This record gives sequence, C-alpha cells and structure tokens, in this order.
Amino acid sequence: LQMPLLAALQGITFSQLPGYIASGWGLLSGSLPNAAGAPTPLLPCLYIAVNLLFNISLLRLLRATSAVVVTLTMTVTVPLAVMVFSFPLPFLEGPLPLGPKFLFGLLTLLVGLVGYVMVGKKIPEKV
Repeated sequence: LQMPLLAALQGITFSQLPGYIASGWGLLSGSLPNAAGAPTPLLPCLYIAVNLLFNISLLRLLRATSAVVVTLTMTVTVPLAVMVFSFPLPFLEGPLPLGPKFLFGLLTLLVGLVGYVMVGKKIPEKV
C-alpha cells in the first residue's frame, strides 16, 4: 500500500510503477539477463533465509533470557554488521577502513554485554 508513495518520493510516476515491478520480478525469476552475472534468484532467497534465521535466533534468545539481553544483543549487531561490510565482498565497492573510535566503541559494547550477562548469572534472585 505504501509502494506508490515511496515510488513518488524516488521520482517514479504511478504509470511507470508496473514496469518497475515487472522488471524486478524478471530479474528475481532469472528470466532477464543480469548485468553483473550474479545468480539473481539465489541472492534474495539467501537474504530471506538469513533474516529468518536471525529473527528466530532472537526469539529463542528472548525465551531463554530477558528482554534486556535481547536489546543489548541487537545493539551489538549494528557495529558487527558494519564490520562485516568493511571486508571486501562480492557485488560491493571497496570497503571503507574502520577507525580506532569505532573499534573502541564496539569493544565497550561487547564488554558491557558480557559483564551484564555474567553479573546476572552470579546474583541469586530473592523471592
């Protein structure tokens, strides 16, 4: 329902929208040639599979721990994703170098998460 609005924000008119959708479906199904030579149906399916596994693992983490641990874990995933994209990956331009402030911030987040989990295990709950 939001696609026409988002397309208008990108400068695509409503009459051009079906052509864009058909072109995208053709690339996804593999019927149109791809300029980069990538296995086009494989990449979106791989993204969907990784996203589903990530969300399932977060739900399992929530079931095993608390919402605070899940929130801290989600906070750590953003810098880790930036670190992954700092390596040379196919279909992407050259990686950008990470500065020492970024690495210090990531280390601070990881130490905080590990400290919270370790302190939480040692303190017995009083009923």
